Amino acid sequence: MKKILVFVALFCAFFSLSAFALELQGLTVDGNYWFGPGKGFVLDWEDPVKDKHNSMNFAASASFAPGFIMSLDYTYGTRSQMADLDDGELLEAPDYIDSASHQLIAANVGYSAMLVPKLYATASIGFGSYEYKSKTDYSGSDPYWNSVRVKALRPQIGLAAQYQVTPDFSLRGNVATFLGNDGEISIDASNGWSSSIELDLKLLRWQIEGKYLLKAGWEAVAGYRVWDIHTIWVNPEDERDEFDLDSRGFYLGARYSY
Repeated sequence: MKKILVFVALFCAFFSLSAFALELQGLTVDGNYWFGPGKGFVLDWEDPVKDKHNSMNFAASASFAPGFIMSLDYTYGTRSQMADLDDGELLEAPDYIDSASHQLIAANVGYSAMLVPKLYATASIGFGSYEYKSKTDYSGSDPYWNSVRVKALRPQIGLAAQYQVTPDFSLRGNVATFLGNDGEISIDASNGWSSSIELDLKLLRWQIEGKYLLKAGWEAVAGYRVWDIHTIWVNPEDERDEFDLDSRGFYLGARYSY
């Protein structure tokens, strides 16, 4: 978390300095609610699990002459209704409570250009930080808890395109991927046992959305977003293990541009 905060602080400082050095052309902020199915990992469950996520996404970007763009986005979500991935059996048992969450923060710099009339493309590069947490609490005759934390901080590249269909409506899509696959999984338990292991984490995310102009500066946004996340690691029993941390679904929100 400290690395993430330092990273964001440095990016904001760079953003502020750039605003003075370059000609600021516009600012955009937006937020949206994202919901849908996902996949996860719970330590007490031997098989992969599926779940439902409810997430909030916030983003801000600034454009500078002659086409440079800086952006920052953050997503946080909780995950529930965990079930066996194969047979759909809910992970419900007396005295057991399973919970999980995910978050991602990314900062990028890029360049935007008009390819043909009404069609714009943006290429970007930056850093992304991903984190997934799950925890099991048992409150029976012999209470205990254990938790899993998966995290990765990697460079990332992205590509976006936007087409202005009408003066009031536009379509936009973007894709981004982490460069490299270095990650880490940490396991902690109430008995004091703790382990931190390197793992391979591959992350690809994409989304497509439609934007409709409500009034000057304000747009309604609806779209579909996917996080495709695959991990490979060697567990404490020296066994090779794989699991996915995917999230996908529709989102609804609003965007303000100045």
